[in-house]
Amino acid sequence: MADVEVSVLGPMRLRVEGAQVKVGPRPRAVLALLVAAGGRAVPASTLIEQVWPDSPPPAVHNTLQGYVALLRRTLEPGRVARAAARTVVWDGSGYALRLAPTSVDAARFEQAATEAHAALVANRPAAAVTALDAVLPTWRGRPYEDVAEAEPLLAHAARLERVRATAVADRHAAGIALGEHSAAIAPLATLVEEHPLDERLWELLALAQYRAGRQGDALATLRTARRRLAEELGVDPGDRLRRLESDVLAQAPALDPIAGSGSIRVTGGPPPGRLPMPVDGLVGRRAELTELAALLARHRLVTLVGPGGVGKTRLALELARSAPPGSTGPWLVELAPVRDPALVAATVARAVGLVGVESLDTLAAVLHGWETLLVLDNCEHLTEEIGRVVTTLLGGCPGVRVLVTGQQPLRLTGEVLAEVGPLPLPEAVELFVTRARAARPGWQVDEADGRLIRRICAAVDGLPLAVEIAAARSRVLPLDVLARSLTDRSPLLADERPGPARHRSVATAIAWGYDLLEPAEQRLLRTASVFSGGFTLDAVADLAGRLDAGSGLAGRLDAGSDDLHPPDARPAADPAGTVLRIGNLTDRSLVVRGPDDRYRMLEPIRAFAERAQDPAERAGARQAHLCWMRDLAETAEAGMVDGRAAWWTARMGPERDNVRTAFATARKAGDTVTGLRLVGALIWFWYRWGAIDEGGALLGELLDEAERRGDVDPRLTARALLARAGLRYLAGDIPSAYALMSAAVAHAERAGDQVTRARCAGYAAHFAVLVGEDPQSALDRATAAMRLAEKTGLDWVGAEVGTSLGLVVLLTRGAEAAAGPLADAWRTAVACGHDFATSNAAWSLMLAELARDRAGTAAGLGAAALVQRQDAGDVTSWMMVAHTTAGALARLAGTDAAPGGRDPAIDGATVLGALDAMSATLGFTPERTDPVHAPQVRAALAAAAGPERFAAALRAGRELDPGQVTDLLAAYLR
Repeated sequence: MADVEVSVLGPMRLRVEGAQVKVGPRPRAVLALLVAAGGRAVPASTLIEQVWPDSPPPAVHNTLQGYVALLRRTLEPGRVARAAARTVVWDGSGYALRLAPTSVDAARFEQAATEAHAALVANRPAAAVTALDAVLPTWRGRPYEDVAEAEPLLAHAARLERVRATAVADRHAAGIALGEHSAAIAPLATLVEEHPLDERLWELLALAQYRAGRQGDALATLRTARRRLAEELGVDPGDRLRRLESDVLAQAPALDPIAGSGSIRVTGGPPPGRLPMPVDGLVGRRAELTELAALLARHRLVTLVGPGGVGKTRLALELARSAPPGSTGPWLVELAPVRDPALVAATVARAVGLVGVESLDTLAAVLHGWETLLVLDNCEHLTEEIGRVVTTLLGGCPGVRVLVTGQQPLRLTGEVLAEVGPLPLPEAVELFVTRARAARPGWQVDEADGRLIRRICAAVDGLPLAVEIAAARSRVLPLDVLARSLTDRSPLLADERPGPARHRSVATAIAWGYDLLEPAEQRLLRTASVFSGGFTLDAVADLAGRLDAGSGLAGRLDAGSDDLHPPDARPAADPAGTVLRIGNLTDRSLVVRGPDDRYRMLEPIRAFAERAQDPAERAGARQAHLCWMRDLAETAEAGMVDGRAAWWTARMGPERDNVRTAFATARKAGDTVTGLRLVGALIWFWYRWGAIDEGGALLGELLDEAERRGDVDPRLTARALLARAGLRYLAGDIPSAYALMSAAVAHAERAGDQVTRARCAGYAAHFAVLVGEDPQSALDRATAAMRLAEKTGLDWVGAEVGTSLGLVVLLTRGAEAAAGPLADAWRTAVACGHDFATSNAAWSLMLAELARDRAGTAAGLGAAALVQRQDAGDVTSWMMVAHTTAGALARLAGTDAAPGGRDPAIDGATVLGALDAMSATLGFTPERTDPVHAPQVRAALAAAAGPERFAAALRAGRELDPGQVTDLLAAYLR
């Protein structure tokens, strides 16, 4: 990545590789908005609204894309054409600027200011001075000074101004602490005139004057501050100014610096704090501790939120122990046992050693002069009263900071939330091993143990309490038995360990939060437990609507936020308030929202919610889930042939676990009809994903059951046979594919399903040629299939069957005869947006061009197809086209048709290496699917490249992802 520096603290400046670069006003505005977003994605609509607030040009989206392209060229001068952007990127929701924080002066300034403030709080003024002296001179003027005004920029500039004001005050405070009293007086006097309502500046000026031996000036400054505040705000000075005035009058020793340290001497004061000491070390969380320490240094109220058993208390105690010391504390206030809201203030008082203090006002009065940290643990059951106590203490006790733990936020002004999630898998494994070794000293973990431990930790989603309980059980259970029992969601949930009641088992930790829910929220949590692999808002709203309607068949698909739907979809109403309740469950840490706007429960929480259902409720939820999955799949299938295939493929990808759950429900209920409807709707997805084994097993089971029953709608059977035949074709079992597809034709004909009949007849004709049947018979069948397709009046069917016809012509009559039908099929597919047929026709045209000895044209067709369809999600078609393109490159080797500087043989071998790596993971290989043409590709490339270079290129290709392969082949576009 290029060396880029963006400066916004004043007029914008941009330097790339050390040289200053200028961009026009509007591209500069786009760049400024991306900088202000701090790495978050900015929707294109927002950029357009802010860059063109009054009159956007007619083709504004194209203009914006042009500006983005300009910025990409500017910020990545060495980027290869068509290579993925790394600096200005599109993440699906908007454009984001991916630069290191050190590349933006505002980010460097904020980081240094934060570190300096933390150092000052930790009584390290010299470190604060070093940090601030390095960045304060980089401030050149008003942020974004030469960029047109836009709301996000104004907001960011205002925040930066506040950061600078705090940094300037911190610099003077640090200087005063180091003995620079006299030097601070003049600049502070100027600052209080510019900011007469900033009490901290008045305090620092008076302290500097006092330490410089000017007690009278210090008193005059404090009285001037009192007068200005009264005149302009009608208020008295705050506690710190009033206390400083009293100390100056009394010449209090606390104002004198300690020689050589710059610290203020503190005498007397409240009692020291007490925190419980852990009996074992904290495992993991080190990065979180660092981030949280910085938060706690900057903010007076930080709340750690997360589900029961995630380790909030332990993390809070570790954080409190490492926090900068105050005059007292820190203190742990355990609120879990408190049930009466009236006892909260008294509980806080007792925790800090105040005997006889019962009222909140008295507590606030006593803590008024303290510099301390309060850790309020387990606050989710009394949020309203705890919020009142915290508000009073923070408002009346300027030296008090509060660290809260709970399963939901307090929702107070100034509250900063930090979500505590499960441990990442490596840290969960480390925790398991550490705790298990404590019970089994000397235990050595071998490779097999490591695999089982990872399985165990993944099964409990890295929830620390569950990991620790599982580690304890490993002393009496073999790891393989423990892993197997966890996969089955065994009674580990109820296993106990010593400790507070709410932490003795995973179930009690989860029940603690579950019991605080409203009945409707509890029901929704139980209902949502039926989902596997997560769910969207539209899915859970749909499921709840079906259940509220009293039938698994009620409701309709899609109720949620617009970004979950293709452009022409509209979310339904949510009369049950499910979306709001999911928000509440997320707020209470019982449901987790992922970066892709999918929601999920940690596996221990899902298992708990599932166990909380009675059998009837569970059966109803499973049936509703099956019908929702069926309806979603059928809606998705309809969108696969009208230009929305890429969207629907991406939408259905995360639902693969839900598909498996739905099939399990259908199988258990003996619901063969719904199962067949579901498999029929999943034809496209299984084929595109290359799900040969998974889809084939389910299809075989359902078709066997349909045959046993004998009363299943032949249309459903035909569609299932079509799906199974397609997967057998992918597996290279052409004879089975032919038999299944022929059976599908017969069932579709009996059902009167002309669409399925035409499609299956076309594919069957192609397979007939591949298995060696009479060429003329196959051609006649393909021609008849095309007539059926034309009768349907559906272009997408015509595109599919036309491609099959073209392939049959190619294999029976030759390339010259096939070129016309294949070109017609390709044009029809492009026009109607049927991207599978587009890829298939393009691949077939490539075969025809190769047969006509036009390798350059074939390579160009393949490169174009890959570039145009690289985001379509059609893995198998992509691999087929890439493989055939590699074969075309073998023929280009040593010819004048190769692009300048390229070695087609090496490029082709590299592509082959990438396909080998994909095949090893997927289980699909083009050589089996195309037995006529594909087997020759490897030998041709090896001969063209030579053995050593071929082997090296294969190895290099195995490291490439599909996007990099597409970029490589883009050089052959024509």
